[in-house]
Amino acid sequence: SACVLHKKRKPCQSARAELLYTFKYSYYLLHEMIGLVFRSLFGGGLFDGFFMVVGAAVFSCFALCGLYKCRNCRIRDCGCCKRCMRSAGIDKFDDFEMMVVVHEALFTGAKARANTCVRITAGMQTVMTAESNKAVFHESLCIFVEQGTETVNVELMDSRERRVLASLKLNTIKDLIESENLGREKVWPMKQKSKGLLNPRVRLSIVLDSCEE
Repeated sequence: SACVLHKKRKPCQSARAELLYTFKYSYYLLHEMIGLVFRSLFGGGLFDGFFMVVGAAVFSCFALCGLYKCRNCRIRDCGCCKRCMRSAGIDKFDDFEMMVVVHEALFTGAKARANTCVRITAGMQTVMTAESNKAVFHESLCIFVEQGTETVNVELMDSRERRVLASLKLNTIKDLIESENLGREKVWPMKQKSKGLLNPRVRLSIVLDSCEE
């Protein structure tokens, strides 16, 4: 099966600078707004004070929009912070890639003939098999696991209803990095998420650092 590599998301190189600038600008706007409010209340004409308050409110909205935009910048997007967290032992592993061969999903119930697929998610990275009405896939998926990712989620989905039927959480360190059974086919029990199936399991083969561009 073809191995599909999902590239690492491009880091936000100016995340720290942008966040620092936004906070400084927000502080400045807040300081100016408070000053304008006091000046409008204790001095100046009625209309002057009104327009000052409206202007301060508009600028404050822009500042809040800037903070909202920065919420998507994660601390590990900054290369310096990422290296410090690794050196300090906060993160226990470096970035790595892994190949997951999804053989089949096993379950019983009303969903046995539904079109299903398997989705694998590691942090911001997601890969998915093609759909199958027999839950047999035999498909190889490559996924990039970023430093600090705590779990890799494997989900059995109804491909038409776009609903999760069962899920499996793999601990990145315990189940992947430190596991001695990687490379072999293994049937993993899954947690049921829908009433339409019973005893969900998935058969996988996992190999680390095996994806080629």
